[in-house]
Amino acid sequence: MIQMQTILDVADNTGAKLVRCIKVPGGTHRRYASRGAVICASVHNYIAASEAKADTLVKVANLRVSISHGSGIGSGTDWKKCSVDIKIGIL
Repeated sequence: MIQMQTILDVADNTGAKLVRCIKVPGGTHRRYASRGAVICASVHNYIAASEAKADTLVKVANLRVSISHGSGIGSGTDWKKCSVDIKIGIL
């Protein structure tokens, strides 16, 4: 579950390394976002020669939460950290 003030890794090539969740849209009392949700975030750490600078507001999609999905036979999907892709663009 992702909530406000959570720091997430960026897994695309926009130049941002870390983003901080600033809002989970979808109602007045929605607190958490789960896999696949769209959230509003602010760039926290970035590569120097990129268009995403510090404190730039972005909407991020393709949210991947650190969860393990077992298949019952010992193999499954496992992510170590929460990560996002900046797909909707820089606001």
